[in-house]
Amino acid sequence: MPNTGGHFGMDGMRERVQLLGGNFDVKSAPNQGTLIRESEILKLVGRGLTNREIGEQFHLSEKTIKHYITNILQKLHVRSRVEAAMPAVRGSRGNTIN
Repeated sequence: MPNTGGHFGMDGMRERVQLLGGNFDVKSAPNQGTLIRESEILKLVGRGLTNREIGEQFHLSEKTIKHYITNILQKLHVRSRVEAAMPAVRGSRGNTIN
C-alpha cells in the first residue's frame, strides 16, 4: 500500500518538524533539497566553519558534511574548500552549484 502522508510520509515529517519548532520547506523539483543544502553548506564553509561545526548546525555527522563538500567541489570544478568558498573564483569561472 503506498504511503500517502501519515506518520512516515511528508505530512508526518512536516508535523513532527513543526512540533519541534522547525521549518519544513521541501521543494518538489528533483534534487532541489540537495542543492539547497549544498548552498547552505557552502555559505558556512565561506564563513570558515569546520566540517564538525557545520554538521552540528544541521544535526549531521562530520562524514556526511565531508560527502556534501566533496560533491560541491566536483560541481564547482575546484580542488579545495577555499577555492569553493571564494566568490571571486566562482564568479570568474561562472561556476554555480547545479
